[in-house]
Amino acid sequence: MKAFRIAALTLFVGFAACKTTTIYNVEHTPLNARTTATSSEVADVIREAGRRQGWVIQDVGPGEMRGMLSRRRHTAVVAIHYDSSTFSIEYVDSTNLKHEGDEIHKAYNVWVKGLEEAIKREAAFRLP
Repeated sequence: MKAFRIAALTLFVGFAACKTTTIYNVEHTPLNARTTATSSEVADVIREAGRRQGWVIQDVGPGEMRGMLSRRRHTAVVAIHYDSSTFSIEYVDSTNLKHEGDEIHKAYNVWVKGLEEAIKREAAFRLP
């Protein structure tokens, strides 16, 4: 019985560790082939894409926004940098996502990749 408990505990700890992964950041990703978009157009694209994914996007300054996504008891905060042709998404903070060093719960990466793809789709639609 004791061996079973030890094996079960080892298995539980192993599965818990599998739920974290290296933080995914988006770096200088092209919006699309158009390079004449205005800063305002790009900001609108990012805001709308974020809204569609459940993110709250706020302006911080020229070429920078802050995005926040809350799911149940989990929160992710990212910095979004952009110019007329590219954007980047960078980890800022989180709550209940097992962040430690460059590791975080794998759900964070799913959310950021979803935001990245939504921005690309919105840019393709709005910035032909």
